[in-house]
Amino acid sequence: MNQEKIISEFNENGYCIIATESSPYLPSVAYTIGLQQKYNHPEIIIFGLDLHNMKCILQEVTDMIKTGIKLQLSTCYNDFFDNGNAEFLAVADENIHYYFIEIPAIQNGRKRTALQLVWTDRKNKFPWEEGFEMEFKWKQPLLDRNASFKFREEIDLEVLVAANAIDNQKPILNAIHEHQGKWQFLTGDIPEKMKLISLEELVKTDPTINELYDLEYGEAAERDEKGSEWFKYKIELPDEE
Repeated sequence: MNQEKIISEFNENGYCIIATESSPYLPSVAYTIGLQQKYNHPEIIIFGLDLHNMKCILQEVTDMIKTGIKLQLSTCYNDFFDNGNAEFLAVADENIHYYFIEIPAIQNGRKRTALQLVWTDRKNKFPWEEGFEMEFKWKQPLLDRNASFKFREEIDLEVLVAANAIDNQKPILNAIHEHQGKWQFLTGDIPEKMKLISLEELVKTDPTINELYDLEYGEAAERDEKGSEWFKYKIELPDEE
């Protein structure tokens, strides 16, 4: 959805819902734009369900907010699911710009705030509760925490990193997320000597690596220098003989 359409829907309805399908790597997501400006209420985001359900839930939430209801943290809601519950978490400030697009014509420079609607599994357990079904672990990242490590993989995942980045603090300028899921992080030197380290260790040495949290399977990224914008592109598979 382009910005013109978002602004048009906001002007007509007082809010807009943005939704994106899941991919083999990333979960589905849907969120509101405009609730803060129109109703003085944090925006709402939800992950991991089919788009129709997420849009319906956000519509229901928005209808509640329009009547003056303020959604509460650490409160169990049974309004949105027939056989499950929901809670709202405060999205950490550091996570806002990763998940919500910037629409200056709507935001008018105002600091954005958001709540995440988190749903329970088939046993009615939340992700932070013991026994939560692992099948759903990656379907809804919890945005009130883990802002310093945004990848969906485990923190101890081993990744290939250019030795110069570790031994000589040279900046990572290239990243490859292979079709099979493996990661490589390069400095651009030729040839590159590589080392295995944990993904968490790499992110600690350069937090801007977090900006690659949404790099899909079979994509690569490059930048001119540390801190500059990443340019992302698909990796071409070799022709089969």
